[in-house]
Amino acid sequence: MAELDLGSSAPTLPKPSILIVDQDDKTRAELVSVIKSLTPDAKILETTNLKDAMPKTKNQKFDLLIADTRVEPVVDVTVVNFLTKIPPENLPSGIFVVSGTVDEFELM
Repeated sequence: MAELDLGSSAPTLPKPSILIVDQDDKTRAELVSVIKSLTPDAKILETTNLKDAMPKTKNQKFDLLIADTRVEPVVDVTVVNFLTKIPPENLPSGIFVVSGTVDEFELM
């Protein structure tokens, strides 16, 4: 029986693309640091507001979106509303909405 040749190099996986939306510079920097330590090849885009995030999600599909609930709304569009405005074909596989507070009503 012939042996299967799997080659000597490890398979190359696509570089994940990640969008981080958070107005706090320190939090964004910490998120980038953790992600880069786990996935050095990740392509990370950062923005501090929804106004800049909206066109990014309309023109590109991200593998992961991390957004803070406290990002300033744009014309009454909160983070949760923003997620519903992402075109279905560009909806990220993973979405994390995070907050540094425990206000149960801030998502409503």
